[in-house]
Amino acid sequence: MKLKYRATLQRLVIVLLLTLAEVGHAQVLKYDNDTQLLAAAAVSPDGTRQIITRLTDTCSSYSPSLRDSGERELKSWNERHRTYLEESIQIRKQVESQYEGPSASPQTRQAFKHMLDVAVPQLINNQYQAIFSVVDSMPSLQGKISICNSYIQAIGDKKFDLKTNDPTLSEFFDKRIKAKRDRTSNN
Repeated sequence: MKLKYRATLQRLVIVLLLTLAEVGHAQVLKYDNDTQLLAAAAVSPDGTRQIITRLTDTCSSYSPSLRDSGERELKSWNERHRTYLEESIQIRKQVESQYEGPSASPQTRQAFKHMLDVAVPQLINNQYQAIFSVVDSMPSLQGKISICNSYIQAIGDKKFDLKTNDPTLSEFFDKRIKAKRDRTSNN
């Protein structure tokens, strides 16, 4: 049983790493099973939210118009992803209970905790840094404003949306959310 958890946890880590690396790009990752989808669903929406929030916060320091458009586009992104973010919290709790439960070995629990507390935040930061490095490389304020404006427009154009970047994961969320609604309406 311990080997099963360790192997599953290793696959989970790989899926999480690849999922977060896909922010802002069309999805190339394929999921082999629901466990991999659950892993991605546990972190992907919030990871993207953290990256674009940080990006718009940083860009808004360059001009009032960037602040206004950044706030507007971030608010729209959050509204479009509200149900995904809510469902992601539930999925994360489900995954946590599996890997932190009594049947998981101490090593598995420690590895899972490290992944959530260290690896995932580090990946989010690295992805943000990769995106922001383009802004930071501009020698002039006008160049920084221009690049930031392009990123904020990309948020508005849904280039950072889950449906764009990971249609498989988006469909997985949609099915779960619909099934919950159907169960609720039938009761």
